[in-house]
Amino acid sequence: MVVNIAIDVLVGTIPLIGDAFDIAWKANRRNYALMTRHLKHPRKHTWKDYAFLLCIALVLFAIFAVPVVLIVLVTQWFIQRS
Repeated sequence: MVVNIAIDVLVGTIPLIGDAFDIAWKANRRNYALMTRHLKHPRKHTWKDYAFLLCIALVLFAIFAVPVVLIVLVTQWFIQRS
């Protein structure tokens, strides 16, 4: 579900092409279909599911950690220049 939204957001940011893609992709409908299929036919989670969740968590951590690290490094650089 996260991948559907991510694809929608990333390709949707491209001017003109993104608009046409938004018309065809329909991430919310795909996510709804995934959820209803899972509710009708639940299955046990495999190691691949947990590995995928771990990758998503690492990417989200990097998205939030990289700006903090850059701010700290730039601040240290400014302090050393003074």
